[in-house]
Amino acid sequence: MAEGGKGAQNSSSDDKTSGPQTPEVTMKNLVDATTNLARVVDGCFTGIERLGERLATLEGESAGEGSHTVRRALWQSEKKSMWKVDSSKGNQQAGSNHKKDFKITGQIGELSFSSITYQIKSGLRQGYTEGEVIDAVIKAIPPSSHLRSYLEGQDQLSLEIVEQVVRAHCSQETATDLYRQLSLANQGVGESPTEFLMRGMSLRDRVVAASKEEDGLYDAKLVQAMFLRSVQTGLRDNNIRMEMKPHLVANSNSSDVLLLEKMGRAIVDQKERDEKLASTSSPQQVHVNKITVTSPRCNQCTQQGMELCRHCFRCGGNNHIARWCRTPNKNQGNASGAPQGDEGSS
Repeated sequence: MAEGGKGAQNSSSDDKTSGPQTPEVTMKNLVDATTNLARVVDGCFTGIERLGERLATLEGESAGEGSHTVRRALWQSEKKSMWKVDSSKGNQQAGSNHKKDFKITGQIGELSFSSITYQIKSGLRQGYTEGEVIDAVIKAIPPSSHLRSYLEGQDQLSLEIVEQVVRAHCSQETATDLYRQLSLANQGVGESPTEFLMRGMSLRDRVVAASKEEDGLYDAKLVQAMFLRSVQTGLRDNNIRMEMKPHLVANSNSSDVLLLEKMGRAIVDQKERDEKLASTSSPQQVHVNKITVTSPRCNQCTQQGMELCRHCFRCGGNNHIARWCRTPNKNQGNASGAPQGDEGSS
């Protein structure tokens, strides 16, 4: 009893000192846990496989052995694609991925026709059907628009017809109008040279696209030459224009990427030149000698402090000068620079 009591006391003291202990996690424990989890998953697949085999057997009994073989093969292929793990979400989902509905970004009426056309082509490249693209185009039209009411009322619509109707609704400019805009393009006030270049590129592409719809009204090489000419003559800065000139000639074969790179380089060079000129040049001080000009005055105006004398220096009269005075030249009046009666009686 004593020994038992002593052992109990020792164990109780050890419990108080050490407290609750967590099991040590070792590699062996992790391997065992992984193995058990794999067995559970394998058991689930085994149960699903047996269920599928039973279903195929039942269907084969009603449709024949050939159909049973086909159903079993379909089930085997379907079983491999089930419970596919999505690495990005970590969830188990069916093998057939659900594709999101195609949507047009923006509202028709605010978007340009070129932007609508680009989104339609993008949807077709992603595998959407013409029907899904048509539905997306109609949904992008405001509900209160008569255009939407018209398209929704049509029983049979093709994508080509929808594009033609939308193009007419957007009042798309003709190739001639766009070509004229390209020929008159110039860098606007507050517009950087790079922005002007990209605006010209966009306008050039619109001319080419509109020309194709009008049976090739303008050749692509002709439009490219006009684009290069407009950029060269439309730049505001002479230094940037001269630096870009070798790349803007008609036979330069400069790509858009090359033009953007050269334009960026020209802008950096011009900025560096401006900074150097600003640091070396100092404002010059111009000294101007002050010249005081006083008009002639008679003695009376001088004594009264009048700055402007209105007396005639010949007769002493007002409101005319000696040049236009009709008084005969006598030894009287203001001949000595004084009003009439001011001269002495000597």
